Amino acid sequence: MADSGSKKWLVAILVVSLLGNIYVMRRLSQLEAQLRAEMQTTMHHSMSSVNQQIQSIDHRLSAISYATEWYSPPRLDVSAATDGCVNAVVTLTWAFREIHENAVVGLSYRVSGETWQEAEVEPAGSTVYEARILVTPDLDGPTWSISYSSSGQSTGRSGDLTQSPPAVREGTMGKVASLEYVIYAVEDGTRKSGRTEYVDLSKINPHFQIHVASAGVGESYRIDVTSLNPRIHVKQVEAVLLAQDKSDVIATHILEGLASRPVWQGVVSADAPRSDDVKSLAVVIEYANGQTASKVVELR
Repeated sequence: MADSGSKKWLVAILVVSLLGNIYVMRRLSQLEAQLRAEMQTTMHHSMSSVNQQIQSIDHRLSAISYATEWYSPPRLDVSAATDGCVNAVVTLTWAFREIHENAVVGLSYRVSGETWQEAEVEPAGSTVYEARILVTPDLDGPTWSISYSSSGQSTGRSGDLTQSPPAVREGTMGKVASLEYVIYAVEDGTRKSGRTEYVDLSKINPHFQIHVASAGVGESYRIDVTSLNPRIHVKQVEAVLLAQDKSDVIATHILEGLASRPVWQGVVSADAPRSDDVKSLAVVIEYANGQTASKVVELR
């Protein structure tokens, strides 16, 4: 009798468990269907948002392309001026895809945010035009890269000459840093302009590398000065040994320039009575136009 009751309870438990499993499976199926529907809705909204963003970008790119599609991307060349000075010549060359023969072509520009000016534009072909812009580099504030060594070789390694790092770069990119320009054409009284273009001109500024090395017993130093911008016309480089107050000149030496490279080298020495007074070294650059720039290097 007890066995019969136990069997009934066991059957009842199995039936309840089966019904529970059936309910859970149905509920899971419903949740899965609901989750799929929500995911499809989310994906649809996301795709719509992405498509809208892509269309917006396409519209912007089309607008930019429309502004410049009537002429080819300008070719830019930077060269040294042929007048024996330090100016740089920026040459812009471009070609119109089509333009009326009586059209007036112009180029407006400004250097480093200064006043807008008009460049002289000349035809270089049936639809090709060229503009030359004369730019004066920032001669007052060149960038200086300084290195030291204890031997007479220009190794660029640090030594016991000073406690300074082996390479110290000082200076800024200079006042002349950028060029903005706009190409335009006037046809039948209607002016059509391209977009404003930007050109990095920081590399036209002078950049000199100074290497200082002890050249023997006493206060004797080998100086190597290299111009990292060969477009800059340098007339003379002078090395000057200075006392502590930097106003008392102890010794000077005109460095000898190499014929093959923009490098100036030489040895400057202090006489025995003044050798203990040497505290710093000045490198004086004289440009071809007579303007000068100098850098003081601490020696101890």
